[in-house]
Amino acid sequence: MNVDVAIIRYGDPVRELDNITLKFDSIYSYSRQYDLAIFDRSGLIIGKRDRRAKKVEPKRIYYTLPVLGFNGTFFRWFKKGFYELFSFYILNRYRPKIVAVVGGSLDLIAPYFYSKIFRTKLSMVFHQDIKSYNSFLEPLVRFSLRIVKNTKINLLTNGLHLKNQLEAIGIPESRIDVHSLYYPPEYFIDHKVEKIFNKRKFIVTFVGRFDYSKGIIDVIEIAEIVFEKIGKDAVFVLIGDGYMKDKAIELKNRLNYSENVVFLGMRPNNMINSYMSKSHVVLVPSYKECFGKVLAEALMAGTAAIAYDTGGLSYQIEDGVNGFLVPVGDYKAMAERIIRLYNNPGLGKRISEEAIKVRNLYDNPENTLGAKLKRIFDNYFEKKMLREI
Repeated sequence: MNVDVAIIRYGDPVRELDNITLKFDSIYSYSRQYDLAIFDRSGLIIGKRDRRAKKVEPKRIYYTLPVLGFNGTFFRWFKKGFYELFSFYILNRYRPKIVAVVGGSLDLIAPYFYSKIFRTKLSMVFHQDIKSYNSFLEPLVRFSLRIVKNTKINLLTNGLHLKNQLEAIGIPESRIDVHSLYYPPEYFIDHKVEKIFNKRKFIVTFVGRFDYSKGIIDVIEIAEIVFEKIGKDAVFVLIGDGYMKDKAIELKNRLNYSENVVFLGMRPNNMINSYMSKSHVVLVPSYKECFGKVLAEALMAGTAAIAYDTGGLSYQIEDGVNGFLVPVGDYKAMAERIIRLYNNPGLGKRISEEAIKVRNLYDNPENTLGAKLKRIFDNYFEKKMLREI
């Protein structure tokens, strides 16, 4: 079966089909946006996560490839290269006429060669930092960026951080389109949450994957400092899951007031605003983040957010006005800001009033990735049809 459109992305599209409500995307999720972008055409969606899976539905073929977690040894990078070749094989098998890649610069290489061989249209959506964090990969990163500069492919980014990076390597602003999130009115419906939020405690909430890059261990370190100053009046609520969950629980069990660190597991994305709006603080201790969806959601909830000063997070917060930025890895500074907010309720109220103003940045569905990709796909097929007449 040949398909019209292929989208290569991160995440597990097969798992999302089976468990559609438990994701960290916004309520207007990326998986939903991809389906809206493909619309009534046939589509191939290749995801990248931690397992191999496949699912076929009418007019849709979904793959998940296990390409994450390959930091470190040469053997692991060899495996990653193998699965990139496998993604090329999948493209060759289903022969999409247009391919959109959502991810980092290295994700572009296999689709680029496919597009050159089969003369197909290619789009690139940057959701990862364009620089390499591994010297071994630097030549491949430079090669992929030359493709971006010298090939007339559609370029999108998920925020100003990546847009500025692309402009810094010589790509004209006119070639770069920035997409946004969209949160419909139903996202802000208030839902009933666990009783812990109603016990007059000072609630500090973390939402995200439990892995190193999201700062999950830092959250436990922060809790230890906060408990020393505030004691049992503070409660840390952790929403999410991931491979470091057991490690986080192990560290949590060593704390004084360990019972005040509550793991809620995954929660439906349409309830995230309810959890955040009932919190006093939302922590976003990500070490790398090109655009912070969790941070955007915390601001829209009118909750004081504290984030590491990195990547796109730096563009989303005005320090001391609608939230706090602290140096990357400085969990002690995060703890200090929490204690300051606890001791000064008026400060939290002022920050809340400023934070919630960002809602108007995310109220237009036409600015989303799905809408922008659909326009790219529609334009391509309209021109193709005119050429065939």
